[in-house]
Amino acid sequence: MNNKNPFFTICIPTYNRANLLGNCLNSLVEQQFKDFEVIVVDDGSLDRTKDICKEFANFLNIKYFYKENGGKHTALNIGIKESSESMFFMILDSDDILTNDALEFFHSIWKLYWVDSKLNEYNLCGVCCKCSTCDNKIIGKKFPHEAFIFSYIDMHFNNMHFGDCNEIIRTNIIKQYSFPEPKGTKFVPEYYIFDQIGLNGSLISFNKVTCIKDYLSDGISMNHNSFIINNSVGYTYAQGVRIDKVLPYIKNRVKFKSILDVWGFYWYVFDLSDKTNRYYVNTFNIYFILSKIKFILKKFLNKIS
Repeated sequence: MNNKNPFFTICIPTYNRANLLGNCLNSLVEQQFKDFEVIVVDDGSLDRTKDICKEFANFLNIKYFYKENGGKHTALNIGIKESSESMFFMILDSDDILTNDALEFFHSIWKLYWVDSKLNEYNLCGVCCKCSTCDNKIIGKKFPHEAFIFSYIDMHFNNMHFGDCNEIIRTNIIKQYSFPEPKGTKFVPEYYIFDQIGLNGSLISFNKVTCIKDYLSDGISMNHNSFIINNSVGYTYAQGVRIDKVLPYIKNRVKFKSILDVWGFYWYVFDLSDKTNRYYVNTFNIYFILSKIKFILKKFLNKIS
């Protein structure tokens, strides 16, 4: 332990994953690059999560925070707030495993593209690498080439189906944001923040696998539709911010259908959510009208079919 800021902050929000958290933390112990801190935010676990973190305290620069259960987004707010003034910030799920050369690779990319001031015109905000499943299958499409540059806007609005990726983001950038914490939801999608970051910054990406993911039967990825229904309030915030703060600045780069899809999904989750807590958009335009008409017609047709 020393007084200088670590190069990486690894933030792990977790809830009742003590049986898996040890594997995740052990992958950090085995990192070839050692200059990092670990922030574990325990979102009200009822298992041995705290004990697991104590067991790793002699091997990792680890900070443990406990809070009442409120959802991953509330845990990330604490992790972002409590992180040091590190160079890069990584979000790691408690069932993820980093390859032992992951941080070394990210650090080498920083030396090549930041220290040498290459590609400054792209306003790089982070580095993106691939993830694989436990049986070594790469998740999503590969990037078109190494050192491929794109933004979260490209990823989320222009049909770049890269799947779950392993990313590091400049800590001083992510610290400018926080997730809303509306009542009536345990989840606000991470794109609430990352779409806004994507307005001004780009990612440089590589096809190297740096993270192994295990999609659990009770996880978000395996229960996507029911998860949206149960957390519709949080999705109104994410979609609403897309409409009010993101789309006005990127409409010339996004196809008509993609914009209409954003509005359509907003009306879907808006209709499901608690009217006292949901996000109300401030934007009124042709997409508002068309998407509302389309949603009403679709709902009517579903009723009579």
